[in-house]
Amino acid sequence: MKFLGPTTERIKEQGFDIRYDRPDKVPLIRGDRDAFVQVLYNLIDNAIKFSSKSKQIDVSLTLKDNELHLSVKDFGIGISPADQEKVFERFYRCREPQEAGIRGSGIGLAIVKKIVEDHGGYLTLESTPGKGSNFTVRIPLGGN
Repeated sequence: MKFLGPTTERIKEQGFDIRYDRPDKVPLIRGDRDAFVQVLYNLIDNAIKFSSKSKQIDVSLTLKDNELHLSVKDFGIGISPADQEKVFERFYRCREPQEAGIRGSGIGLAIVKKIVEDHGGYLTLESTPGKGSNFTVRIPLGGN
């Protein structure tokens, strides 16, 4: 999982287990490598912060409908339905993490969304309070 680079030490220090699943061959996509590293870093960082007691994070790459899907799934506190649209707004923070003392600026997911959209893709979220969240970056194959 070489692409996890900067997050590897934090993952190990905090005792997380990351399951990584990908196809044997992953096509090249046109884009800014550093920006995609930032996307992955922000998603992994959020998974760590909001994991609660769970130390499991699933990262997967899949090919579907002429898109590359990068998913980061945690099994933590989840996001309420009322907050799911708002978490992509700059500086928005859900009430529950603030009350639990989870630190953050509320800008990470806004950055992820901007980078993904600038590359012709989009971001989806599936989340259930108390069960975790799954963020999926969907980038079209063949560039934008």
